[in-house]
Amino acid sequence: MDNTLSRNDLAHALCDAHDTLNLDEAQALLGLLFRDILPTALRRGRTVKLQGFGTFCAPVRASRTFRNPKTHEPVDCAPKRAIRFRASRALKGYVAGERS
Repeated sequence: MDNTLSRNDLAHALCDAHDTLNLDEAQALLGLLFRDILPTALRRGRTVKLQGFGTFCAPVRASRTFRNPKTHEPVDCAPKRAIRFRASRALKGYVAGERS
């Protein structure tokens, strides 16, 4: 048995929780959230806070110089965004079994 929860599994769970939502609408809603809204906000440098779940952010890593281990030549690395997620205290407690 696979322990992975896919987007399709989330869409089915949404349909089960809300009788008025069909599977196509749930999949479209999840697609909009995870393919459009969240990535666009992070790309623009915004922080996305979901109360009771966690915070997504994409800070810019500064440019740096490192050495190629084979040639020992210096190589410049351009600045880039790195996605970070910090789970909320409520989510951490729930996963640890401390809260219901």
